[in-house]
Amino acid sequence: MLHLGDRELLFQPSAGNSTSTALVELTSAVRNFDHSTSSFTIWARFGEELMEIGFAQESDRDEWHELLQQDTFNKISYPSSLCIPGCMKAVSAGAQGVVWSLAKDGRVYALSPEFSPVCGVTAVSLPQKTEVLRE
Repeated sequence: MLHLGDRELLFQPSAGNSTSTALVELTSAVRNFDHSTSSFTIWARFGEELMEIGFAQESDRDEWHELLQQDTFNKISYPSSLCIPGCMKAVSAGAQGVVWSLAKDGRVYALSPEFSPVCGVTAVSLPQKTEVLRE
């Protein structure tokens, strides 16, 4: 069981001792969705320790993202990857390979069709390269 509090992350396995980590030690977080298992995952780094956190429901993951948006976590670094900081309400693919996403704050983003995870082109995947279409 994973409990996300205001100041700490508490992991309680079905057997054994529980582990508690202070959220102020969180240095990076990367989001992922596995289509084959329909599971949401976040890779979180606490100092030198890397933790994989899986979520059964999107609402659980949304709570995590809302916590990461707080001022306490402004120091978090987002590595070059297909991620836009924030929580998306909807993501869909359009014509000619453009991916659209609607953030909870009402912003609409479009990912450039030149982005190719297969070819390793990451220059157009950074959030600052993403166009804000509507605010």
